[in-house]
Amino acid sequence: MRSIILVLATIGVLLVGSACATATRTPPRQLSVAIAVTPIGARSLSHEQVACVHEALIPEIRRAGYSVAKNRADADFMVLVNFTPVAGGSGGRVKITGLEPTAPFLRATEQGDTPEARELRRRQREIEQWMERQSRNSDA
Repeated sequence: MRSIILVLATIGVLLVGSACATATRTPPRQLSVAIAVTPIGARSLSHEQVACVHEALIPEIRRAGYSVAKNRADADFMVLVNFTPVAGGSGGRVKITGLEPTAPFLRATEQGDTPEARELRRRQREIEQWMERQSRNSDA
């Protein structure tokens, strides 16, 4: 009788332990990007031109599953963009030129061979592939 109770107690502890481990597992956080715009053929950009760049890129960034950070400090990556303004208008040509991880993201991925660091590196490869596809599309 005592061994049956001990077995049941052990099973109960295992079940509770596995339920706790499952319940505490959180989904990976959404990676964020900020947009850095370099004007081509102009000294600076107007607010309307910056809005034009954001209107072109933000829907694609969100559709790909990333959030848009308001500034570099809050971002995991910087999407580097050239903007060539159209003379006399607020529009222009947007070309993605690169993607750079921010310092906090790099520190997080340099944690060694932890599951979190491996997951962040895997997700970095995904965003690099997405950015490469977007860059090819902006060349067209």
